[in-house]
Amino acid sequence: MRNNGGGSSLHGAAILSFLSKKPVPYAYSAERQESNFMRARSDVILLDTVRGGISKPYVNERKEVYAGPVVVLAGAKTFSAAEDFLMSFVTLQRGTVIGSATAGSTGMPMFFKLPGGGSARICVKHDSFPDGREFVGKGIAPDIEIAPTVADIRAGRDVVLDKAVAVLSK
Repeated sequence: MRNNGGGSSLHGAAILSFLSKKPVPYAYSAERQESNFMRARSDVILLDTVRGGISKPYVNERKEVYAGPVVVLAGAKTFSAAEDFLMSFVTLQRGTVIGSATAGSTGMPMFFKLPGGGSARICVKHDSFPDGREFVGKGIAPDIEIAPTVADIRAGRDVVLDKAVAVLSK
């Protein structure tokens, strides 16, 4: 997941259903609902629940589930649905997260044009762990934090992957 910019949270939940017999929890999600007109008249930001976290988990019962050790690599390029996957993985307590904190951006960008031909995007959805812990704006911290140095990169060493292999080898 460390270089995954997102995609479908449903696909991530389906993958996790092969790693746990427990229902896969989704993030608690809220989406901005105000219009430009409403914002111009007030500083109130209206949030509407998209889905209710633990109350509506992904369920796909498998006859066989992999019960062995699992590690997931994470990093600053882990965004959107990849963060949703990681949030569910952490909530399930299914294994170890190795690397660095995720991007802290839940995706669902709203694109808009800027003067001079540029463009920008802002996130219109706010996710949190089902228990209310926040990860938007700060990311999901790994269980084992490790980052390559300049010397590691120059030498072609992947210290994050090496650490994952070491953890799985125990």
